[in-house]
Amino acid sequence: MKIMLVFLIIFTAIFCSGCWDARQLRDLTVLKSVGVDLTEDDKIELTVSSPISEKHRTAARSQIFSTIGDTPRNARINLESEVSESIDASKLRAVLINEEIAKEDIYPPLDVFYRDPRSALAAKLLISKVNAKEIVQLTPEDRERTSEILGDIIQAAENQTMVPITNIQLICPDLFDLGKDAVIPYVTIKEDAPKLVGVALFNNLKMTGTLSLKESSALLLMQNQLNKKASLTEQVHSDEDIQMENFISFNIEEVKRDMEVIVNKHTGTVDVPLNLQIEVNVLEYPLDDLDTQEKLNALNDKLSARLTEQFGNVINKLQESNCDALGIGRRVHAFEYSFWKEHDWQEIYPKVNFQISVEVEIVRHGILF
Repeated sequence: MKIMLVFLIIFTAIFCSGCWDARQLRDLTVLKSVGVDLTEDDKIELTVSSPISEKHRTAARSQIFSTIGDTPRNARINLESEVSESIDASKLRAVLINEEIAKEDIYPPLDVFYRDPRSALAAKLLISKVNAKEIVQLTPEDRERTSEILGDIIQAAENQTMVPITNIQLICPDLFDLGKDAVIPYVTIKEDAPKLVGVALFNNLKMTGTLSLKESSALLLMQNQLNKKASLTEQVHSDEDIQMENFISFNIEEVKRDMEVIVNKHTGTVDVPLNLQIEVNVLEYPLDDLDTQEKLNALNDKLSARLTEQFGNVINKLQESNCDALGIGRRVHAFEYSFWKEHDWQEIYPKVNFQISVEVEIVRHGILF
């Protein structure tokens, strides 16, 4: 009997002691979005959005706080002196960094997230064309918070192969990989709402350029990162009487990529043949002229030539920005290490000779024929 009593006491002590590190929601200011800007005197302005509980809600759904500090951590410490509860960043959905900071060095604003064990590393990382504070302060009419809109916009764009799947955690390796550069979603404000306009290109830790959403889709296809769907609209004619009949819209069903990295140690040059075979499903073709294989072949050729040109232009922009988003340097480092050690990849990459070839095949074109 005594043994059973002792066992019961031990069992109760172990399994019914509660959570020693529990944090009550009523004691926290939960952050949902954070914006980081640079002031005129080179200080950090931190703007955060925190939801207001229904019990205390009036018209506003979120409360906005903004503080200035020498560093993001210093600004956060200053912020804690302005709120009545402890700050909890474990539920963050979006972190916006102004492009002025990103062009200097994107890592300092992120350091605080990587060092805090409670950080929400799954939060979406965005580069803001306007002051990040302006986006965080938006008050949407149809959503609870701006962070929800940003999260949903990015999620939809990822599913449609418009922007890469990334967050604070996933972006870290690319920022420090000497053989591959990062690509981060790029947002602004349009008609009092956040708008995704493309992606920001990076060279090491500095933002060096941008791509539009269409160009970003092309980059993702060259990276062999087709997600749930990808839709494009291209002009394939120029002489039709009705303007819309010059265009075709299609879904990309499958992409097969063949990429080589050829290093010539004697000349110090790098050649990259990049061949893509793309199968498409026609969604819209107002000219309605796909009734023979000969016409399909002609349209395949036009689409192939057009996409080859467009993908080549994207490569040119990457090289102008010195952004090795395809990870060519990573392959050189892995398979041609002596060449890597003898040359400065920052000087070699803009001179890499890319040979782009895109072959399009229409595999489905609706139920009319």
